[in-house]
Amino acid sequence: MNRKYMAASMVRLLMLPSLIFAECLNYEPDSVLLTGKIVRKTFPGRPNYENIKTVDEPETYWILIPAKPFCVNGKTEDSEYPDAMEIRQVQLVFLGNEYHTYKNLVGKRIIVQGQLFPMQTGHHHTSVLITVRDMRRDNK
Repeated sequence: MNRKYMAASMVRLLMLPSLIFAECLNYEPDSVLLTGKIVRKTFPGRPNYENIKTVDEPETYWILIPAKPFCVNGKTEDSEYPDAMEIRQVQLVFLGNEYHTYKNLVGKRIIVQGQLFPMQTGHHHTSVLITVRDMRRDNK
């Protein structure tokens, strides 16, 4: 294979994520808007975070399935905030009683506004999560 062809192919591969995802989003403190469908998912919780059928408590969270996969720019000054590619699920994090407020939106197409942050604890089940500031039905 000739070197010129290989170099051109490598450049195309390096550009592929930006072509697929257009522009990546940023982590907190930036605010973002995501569109997608909310689903409920149950995960294993305490004490081992491994298996609901044996000893672990079930933990049910709401997950946003984005309308299209997206990426998030990492923070070069903070290794706790890595680049994230092809995000297909985002755990919703509420700071109050929003599970009750928004219960009628489960299973529906919604628009959520909030701030993205990376997985940090055993209670986080997607690589990227969003602290929800506002959520509404997408009527499109």
